[in-house]
Amino acid sequence: MRREAERGFTLLEVVIAFALLAAMLAVVLRLFSEGAGGVARAERHSIALLHAESKLAELIATVDRPGRLAGAFADGYRWSATLVPQRERAPGDKRPLDALLVTVTVTAPGEDVARGVSLDAVHLVAPRRS
Repeated sequence: MRREAERGFTLLEVVIAFALLAAMLAVVLRLFSEGAGGVARAERHSIALLHAESKLAELIATVDRPGRLAGAFADGYRWSATLVPQRERAPGDKRPLDALLVTVTVTAPGEDVARGVSLDAVHLVAPRRS
């Protein structure tokens, strides 16, 4: 005799339900891992920005001539700086100050310069006597 009101799921329905659950779980785990990667990138960017601000302030306080400088911080972040005169001083020019464009770029360990943080500032300096 056949039961009229059979209850439960067939094996095929259970397998399909588990397959859908596994697929959704894979998508959710991928979203979490991408989110964690984004947090790590944001942290590296924030540290690089703090280093760039610090180095820019240091250079403005201590350097008064054009040039290129480079170095590394204790935590492995690398920095480079360029100091470029904004215009050449003509003979007999009586302006009281010269302008240097100071550019500092900081990159995280293992990253290239294109992913680094760059800051610019104009630094006014006393003209150099020849």
